[in-house]
Amino acid sequence: MVTNVPESVTPKPLYVAKDHLQAFLPPDRITLRDVRARSASPSLVYQSGKMFAVGDFLINYAYVVSPKMGVKFVDVTGDENMIHRTSDIVAGALTASKVILPLEIVFPALRINSAKVKFTNFSHYNVRITSTFRVRFVSEDRIRVQVTAYQNDAQIAESQIDGTVLSEPLRSARVNEKKVKEEQLEVVREYFDACNIMSEAYFQKEGFRDYTYPFAYVASLPSAAIVRELRGQGGMLNVLTLKFEDEEKIPIGPNATPQVRIEEGRGLSAFRRIITDVIDGVITYYKGSAIVNPDSGVL
Repeated sequence: MVTNVPESVTPKPLYVAKDHLQAFLPPDRITLRDVRARSASPSLVYQSGKMFAVGDFLINYAYVVSPKMGVKFVDVTGDENMIHRTSDIVAGALTASKVILPLEIVFPALRINSAKVKFTNFSHYNVRITSTFRVRFVSEDRIRVQVTAYQNDAQIAESQIDGTVLSEPLRSARVNEKKVKEEQLEVVREYFDACNIMSEAYFQKEGFRDYTYPFAYVASLPSAAIVRELRGQGGMLNVLTLKFEDEEKIPIGPNATPQVRIEEGRGLSAFRRIITDVIDGVITYYKGSAIVNPDSGVL
């Protein structure tokens, strides 16, 4: 159970890029809710003309995935499962992106350390999905985000994201703008388009251009790799876990796009546990796992 940060501890202010809320394109809508707004100590405050979070708060995110967006997403991420093209089933990886990506857009100084997404039901094209993000400070500079997503009053996913509050956006020492490959950059732009979010809200940080792969994009890759491993049969993705802590973000170029190296772990009844490593060249960046029910035919 997550408890609020003790009153004796002062949370490090989390910068809120309020203008980036406009990056979520219609019909999608994202809003922040300060449950202590009318109290003497609100969670969302203005300092020097900027908004900061200094306590627990909520995010409400409502969105609709069209078939066009869904097909574009699986094309970009390399998911070969035809069910996302021939039926109305949304890819689980897109649902995961819609959990992680808003945090990267709205909080550019938040370092995401880990993400765990548990899928509880299928989601469908052209039906509104509503997600509630409960953001809590668990120490001076650590936050935990609990997310629940619903469609037609049925829960489709629940997630937990842990992160560290930084003084400024993380800037990778390995990114050389002159070596960024346009074709790889275009893939990431297409990924943002499939998520119905303006890519510039991610790329343009204060004082520099961020030419690294979003954590949300990286989190979308294991699903496609598992489909290939299962020889195109797919399976229901039950749980996806990735750990990003203490590793740099992967630069967009000059190497090839990030790849997922997977191996099967010990069997869990009817489920398959997949060990995932996200690699760039010979460098292993992130580790994680996925639990898959291979009999359902959906990922």
